[in-house]
Amino acid sequence: MDRLIVTKLRGRPGEIIEGLRYYAQVAHRSGRAENIVGRLRRCDDGSLWFDPAPRNRRSYALAGRATYQVKLLGRVIAKYMRED
Repeated sequence: MDRLIVTKLRGRPGEIIEGLRYYAQVAHRSGRAENIVGRLRRCDDGSLWFDPAPRNRRSYALAGRATYQVKLLGRVIAKYMRED
C-alpha cells in the first residue's frame, strides 16, 4: 500500500504553487466527497486547476463551481511503498 507524507497548509501567501502535488478534498453537490492527489496547473486565463492522478480523471477548477468545491488539505512531500 502506498503512503503519503503531507504538509499542512496554513493559508500563507505563496503557499499554493503551480506544478506541485497536493492532497485535496472535492465535495460534490450530491453530497459525495472524495480525497484525491493531483497537481496544480495554471490556465491561460490565470485560473488554477487541480489535475488528479491518474490523468484520465476530470480536472477541477480550484475556485470551485456550482456542482463541486475543492479544498486543498496539504502539499505532498513524498510517497513511499512498503516492501513485504
